[in-house]
Amino acid sequence: MYKLAVGKRRNNTQITTLRKNDGSLTEDLRENLQLMLEHFTTEDKEEDDADHHKLARAQAREPADTADDRDFTVWKPEMYSQTWIKIQRRVKKG
Repeated sequence: MYKLAVGKRRNNTQITTLRKNDGSLTEDLRENLQLMLEHFTTEDKEEDDADHHKLARAQAREPADTADDRDFTVWKPEMYSQTWIKIQRRVKKG
């Protein structure tokens, strides 16, 4: 499904139509993907959380502040120049 969504699908991939809950058929790839996402993924509702999920949400909202925290750094391609060059070559080849 990921490759379809990002446009990296092979030409032999064909999802023509899917039947919706109301009995009608999907009309295009976008509608197919939307229907599959709705069917295969669940909605994340806080009111449905178990106690350990509530705790995890609360901890995630708290800023991390520990004695060994390091300053945030931004990844720079020049730090990994050889790897970056190889990735760019692959991307350009398509």
